[in-house]
Amino acid sequence: MRALCYNIPVKYVIFGGTFNPPHSEHIAIARHALDCGYDKVVLLPSGVPPHKSCGVGAAHRLEMLRLAAQGEEDFIIDEYEIHTGGVNFTSEVLPRILEKYKGAHYLIGGDSLIDLNKWHEPEKIIKMCPILVCRRAGRDEEFDKALAFWRGRGADISVMDYFPKGVSSTMARYRAELGVYGGLNEKVVEYIKENGLYTTFSQYLKRLARMVKPARFEHCKRTCEYAVMLNIKLRLGLDNDKVFLAGLLHDCGKGSSRFDRERALRPLPEGADEEDRQRVPEPVLYDEALIPADAVGKPVEHQFVGAVLAEQVFGIKDKEILGGIRFHCTGKADMTVMEKLIFSADVLEEGRDYLGVEELRRIMLNNFEEGFRACLKASYDNVLRKGGDMYPLTAQAYSCYFNK
Repeated sequence: MRALCYNIPVKYVIFGGTFNPPHSEHIAIARHALDCGYDKVVLLPSGVPPHKSCGVGAAHRLEMLRLAAQGEEDFIIDEYEIHTGGVNFTSEVLPRILEKYKGAHYLIGGDSLIDLNKWHEPEKIIKMCPILVCRRAGRDEEFDKALAFWRGRGADISVMDYFPKGVSSTMARYRAELGVYGGLNEKVVEYIKENGLYTTFSQYLKRLARMVKPARFEHCKRTCEYAVMLNIKLRLGLDNDKVFLAGLLHDCGKGSSRFDRERALRPLPEGADEEDRQRVPEPVLYDEALIPADAVGKPVEHQFVGAVLAEQVFGIKDKEILGGIRFHCTGKADMTVMEKLIFSADVLEEGRDYLGVEELRRIMLNNFEEGFRACLKASYDNVLRKGGDMYPLTAQAYSCYFNK
């Protein structure tokens, strides 16, 4: 605890957010604010945020924040917004909070500064108190432009010399859906599990686990996670729930296709890996007439079977999701952003360790279109190297993106 001298005003900084869930970077940012000369950080969890859907109730978010902030004696959790009810705008809440914490400053993230023009009454907010902001790695140009703009409008903005690591509440929620809890306090993880939070997609996961081999199930989860990460980090603008489902279910036909069923009846090949030795718990029957005739019995068959099963078994009707599943293996000419994303995430997910994958990931994280083209070329070259038949859609995709 910091020593506070009698009659010297306490320097507060207010740090608001949904904290859904609170993660390691929330705590790191708050701690760094203390190092910037503030005596107390006021954590202000929102009740009903006006700009995003929460999915998890305020009471749960409040309790998780308490657990994440345990032992931090210079943090204050203020429940004002939790108890006011209804939608709360910062321009309405902040004046009341400033009455309680005299002379306080307001802490926001770099993304918030960049998007401040989308907030309700931002011109009022910048005049209420000084603002402390931490930079957003990877968005330097946008950040600097926003900083200059708001300073030009009279905002008193200081920039923290701290760059948050790549942890976000959005990504943490989707990872929690997959049973991955990196960046979260152990007590927060226990609370999430005990209260069944972040289980929107649990039925999809349970059903998928019965349809594919265990190793394939893990690959599906990693592809899903990587696709959502790319959508967020590269700001592709796709609906994250749709990306999650397309990535998760992209290989749901792997094990039920004729090619995979016939392969399972043959003796194990020399050098068989873990997945080769596993069995599909519950292969699913489907109408083979729905599969392109030139794909039946071929390695690419599973992508078409996957699209059929996504609709038949999981009730997916969304064309964007189904397209991501249907062409994730072969690609095609004139692919949508979703189709490019799932194709690429399948190639790049963190379980892949082939020679050159790190360079492909680097290219992707630098530029989505260049990354997709690099993934397509790597897949195309791999087929040529193995001497296999080039599926027509893949040849058409290569021609579309490299021979124009």
